[in-house]
Amino acid sequence: MIKIEINDIDFDLQYEGYLWYSNAQAPVYIDLSRPIKREDFTEIPFIVEGYLYCSSAKAASIKIKSIDGIYQIYTANLKGLAPEQCSRVEFVIKNDSRKLKALQYWNSVEDESCEGMSVLKPSWIAFEGFQSSNSTES
Repeated sequence: MIKIEINDIDFDLQYEGYLWYSNAQAPVYIDLSRPIKREDFTEIPFIVEGYLYCSSAKAASIKIKSIDGIYQIYTANLKGLAPEQCSRVEFVIKNDSRKLKALQYWNSVEDESCEGMSVLKPSWIAFEGFQSSNSTES
């Protein structure tokens, strides 16, 4: 994952995900009927947490957090990652028929406890969209 700024987000891409604003009891879900735009990133109310995913050729995953009034935005390209360094998980969404999908990336690092051999350690987790509970897709 790399840190980016709001202006680095490609607002022309079609994302799915959610933005949870500081004044809301529930997140605003994003899909093709509600594209994101630069104006979504307001100072008040601000986005407490947001996750976006574009399944196009870019496979862009974006994580948004507001910490001390500053947006912390990270992105990852999920295409071309070595399958042995990835694991996928799903989370049930309360009061929703969908599941949240995430990809965990494991980085190969030398480990003193293993006599300097390379081992896989969790590096980052990226949002990978939603899955309908009726879907057989993984």
